Amino acid sequence: ALTQVLGAFHHLTYLDLSPTNVDGIRGQQNETEERSLCSSWASVCASLRRVKFPSGTEWTFGKEREGGNWSWRPKRLPSAGRR
Repeated sequence: ALTQVLGAFHHLTYLDLSPTNVDGIRGQQNETEERSLCSSWASVCASLRRVKFPSGTEWTFGKEREGGNWSWRPKRLPSAGRR
């Protein structure tokens, strides 16, 4: 459902799906699913470059090094889910 909505945001670069303090829930990390979601969302929102999931993983779209391929790369944020 989010894929359809994101197509309306032509300049969106960062999507933060972090849980709020009210949630009290820490998401489970599933790297394969998160990478797939990033790719799906970017296919309808070409400006999207970063996505932060409830698992605390932030995905960034870019080149790993000069001349490298563009891809989604995960980065686990150290304070994720700790309140």
